[in-house]
Amino acid sequence: FFIGLFVTSIDLIPTVNGMIVNKDQIDISKQLSNVRYASSINIDDVMKHLDELQNIATSSNGNRAVKTIGFNRTLDYITNYLSSNTNLKITKTFFYLRNFQLIRNPTFSSTIDGVVKTYYYSTTLSLADFYHVQYSTSVDLSSNVIITVIPNLGCSDDDWISARPYPLGIVALVKRGDCTFESKARLA
Repeated sequence: FFIGLFVTSIDLIPTVNGMIVNKDQIDISKQLSNVRYASSINIDDVMKHLDELQNIATSSNGNRAVKTIGFNRTLDYITNYLSSNTNLKITKTFFYLRNFQLIRNPTFSSTIDGVVKTYYYSTTLSLADFYHVQYSTSVDLSSNVIITVIPNLGCSDDDWISARPYPLGIVALVKRGDCTFESKARLA
């Protein structure tokens, strides 16, 4: 299994994939309903953008990750497209990107119903029980940390309320799916 911490900082794909706006015909200051927005998406336009994003990755050693030329080319593609084809005001904000070096290979131990199990870290993913997410922040855990598993997908108040132990002030493990990370964070 995989354990990691991550930060979602930019979500531009819906804009690139779905917002095909003729700036002379549509007033983008008005909110589109979900149905109207969905019906305005043209699959050929979506595929054109996906092909271009793939071309950027291919010409950038197969990578569009943060701190790579592919990432910068992706941002340029998105901002140039939106500037040329919409009335949106595009602003780039630069930010510090954290990185850290592991002092040693960590271990992860769990105790569930009195059964202790130890998991091992490795830089060889096929051998690793867990791995850290690149650009996540460092943490020093000198003692045991209590965690709780959020039932279902963590997309409703009931999911969080029914977790045992209750998640107030402790680490919560939440499955992906059904709702956005932002929604899960708000419920937390």
